[in-house]
Amino acid sequence: MKSTFTKREISQRWTVALTTDGWTPISNFFLENYHRLDPALNHPEALLIIHLIAHKWDEQAPYPSISRLAKRMGISTTAARKHARRLHEKGYVRREARSAKSNAFHFDGLFAALERLLPLKALREVPCPKCKTVSDNSARFCKSCGTRLQVDNEPALDSHEEMAF
Repeated sequence: MKSTFTKREISQRWTVALTTDGWTPISNFFLENYHRLDPALNHPEALLIIHLIAHKWDEQAPYPSISRLAKRMGISTTAARKHARRLHEKGYVRREARSAKSNAFHFDGLFAALERLLPLKALREVPCPKCKTVSDNSARFCKSCGTRLQVDNEPALDSHEEMAF
């Protein structure tokens, strides 16, 4: 059976002119569930997270300055700092002080809290670290590329370790 795939461009959702300066990928699950977190996020805290994510390009923690975030949100630096402090107190964002630089913002707490809200089925699925194909967590190897998957309660292998077969 032939599958059809529609190519979707961000400029088709907005406009070319509005996307030339970039765009921010936000998880729909976050948008639909941030109010369900315990403790819940208020709207300014959720917006601050979205602005922080705009600076997150990969797995590394973003490090925009509070003044930059405040300017983009249209609020004072005091208000932005208060929202960042509350996110930290709630355990969703960990601020890492960097010498003579702006803080780095880690989202481990937020991601873990959101994942606890996922339906049980989604928690039983494991994405392949290499090709991102989703497999059931009972699988030991990716069904697409054969990469070894990390199984619950099994330590991850260091990149230099190999499995003997």
